[in-house]
Amino acid sequence: MRDSMTIFVSAPEQARALMVARSIEYVVVCPRLPELGHYLKHGPDGLWAELHAGRTPDWLEPVALQGVE
Repeated sequence: MRDSMTIFVSAPEQARALMVARSIEYVVVCPRLPELGHYLKHGPDGLWAELHAGRTPDWLEPVALQGVE
């Protein structure tokens, strides 16, 4: 859980390094989760802030999920 929070508030390259270290291959987010607001507050330059602003790091590939808004 700590790693998940750290990934979302860390700068994208730091997030990537932690994901590689933990063998994390996917990022899945429900954009309506209330805790995402905390990630924006505590990591204004973090991975979630970038994703929220529509900026996807080049090392992530967006995937549309059928039946999901």
